[in-house]
Amino acid sequence: MKKKTDKSAKSALRLVALKSLGDLARNVVSFGESVRPVFAAKTDGAYALFTPMGKLGDVRLVFFLKSRSIGDYIAYQPKTITDNEILEMKDAPRPQLNRSVQIIPIIELWKSPFTGKEGTPKSECIKVMDYSSLIKGVIARSIEHESMGKAYVFKHKSMTYAGSFALLDDDDARSFCYAKVDLAKDFGFFRYNYNTDKVEATDTFGEHSYLYVRIINLQEPFSFFKPE
Repeated sequence: MKKKTDKSAKSALRLVALKSLGDLARNVVSFGESVRPVFAAKTDGAYALFTPMGKLGDVRLVFFLKSRSIGDYIAYQPKTITDNEILEMKDAPRPQLNRSVQIIPIIELWKSPFTGKEGTPKSECIKVMDYSSLIKGVIARSIEHESMGKAYVFKHKSMTYAGSFALLDDDDARSFCYAKVDLAKDFGFFRYNYNTDKVEATDTFGEHSYLYVRIINLQEPFSFFKPE
């Protein structure tokens, strides 16, 4: 007699730690009309804020950030040439904010659903010789999909890398393209000046003549990352 397959069994997970609340916010906002919520659950006297990324092969990646407390929402606006950054967890009621401020709902769960068997995601690591080419490729794909692209930045053996899943794959992200990058600190965006063909990292958003890629700073490399 054949054993029945347990379709309710949880798929394998991999939790990936983010560096800051700003990284969490940039990961869920679209810089348009839509925004995804952030989930929170309390374990061992502290909170974890979760933002699911999706599946990498057979493993579901979930970004998380530890926090001593939570609010009802996160108010986020990146720094511009005229306005300071807004990045705060707030309780209801919401203040009267201008339309450029993104309101990210925080949904508190009774317990975290992001538990279970820990898996190791599999992805082919493909080295790009120049990081500016990598970022321009992410921008090209983001324009194709009408959304702002992401680049993940992390350190590995004292070197800093930027990488993206977006260059080669459309649906099933199995290729991680990466390049070395020289950054003195954590930044929020890469920007591309289409007049000068120059790519640079910045904390300022929204200036003319630039196209932007979100930077998501990770506490550590992806578990599959093996540079050439």
